[in-house]
Amino acid sequence: MDDKVVHSNKDPIIILSFRLPFSVTKVNGVMKLEKSLSMIYPTLYKLGQRGKLNLKWIGWPGYIPQNVEEKLKINELLSKENCIPVWIDKELVLMYQLFIEKYL
Repeated sequence: MDDKVVHSNKDPIIILSFRLPFSVTKVNGVMKLEKSLSMIYPTLYKLGQRGKLNLKWIGWPGYIPQNVEEKLKINELLSKENCIPVWIDKELVLMYQLFIEKYL
């Protein structure tokens, strides 16, 4: 086995995180993406945009779709940004938020 690991900027790096580098919002009936307020996500995302890294993000988009059409629109918006949404039900999101507030 070769001890050398070679990585090029074309090799995909998959980032799994609770949140994506974007949040989905709905304003006047229109779905749109807003950049994350996190300090690390935008930095990593910019490296991907500049071609330094081939990033694929998997995580929750911060929005619970009301129907299949919203899900499809969100998938479309996020796919343009190399993001794959994970759909989490409302109860689980609330449990997560309560845990973060209480323990972290």
